[in-house]
Amino acid sequence: MIRRLQITSGRGPEECCWVVFQLTHFLTRLAGRKGLKTDLIEAIPGDYPNSLKSALISVEGSQKVNDFVQHWEGTIQWIGQSPFRPNHKRKSWFVGVTTLTPMPPESINSRAFRMNPIETPPKPPAGLPPDTTVVTTR
Repeated sequence: MIRRLQITSGRGPEECCWVVFQLTHFLTRLAGRKGLKTDLIEAIPGDYPNSLKSALISVEGSQKVNDFVQHWEGTIQWIGQSPFRPNHKRKSWFVGVTTLTPMPPESINSRAFRMNPIETPPKPPAGLPPDTTVVTTR
């Protein structure tokens, strides 16, 4: 049985990215001690060393896989001093953990997908913030 854990800092600050990095390594070691095989599928680096914006881990093994991933699913809180801003007042940092079950390749029907070309939206007019989305219709 194969399950996946997605660990994300969401839109949190760099401290949350540090927690994602630490939790990814912790869960990988813990799964190994429980006889489960892990593989880091994807890791999006943070802005500082030893930080990840998100990580996707594959966990493989017996029925213990479900118990393992379900135990960690949800919001994880780390309480501690910021490793990046030592005088920061905030002490609680949160990351999200989601479990995913990959679909077997043979269950995907490529005929069920249709690709349509689309136009990218134009750039916002001068004076609007750069993250403004402009919607156009035909």
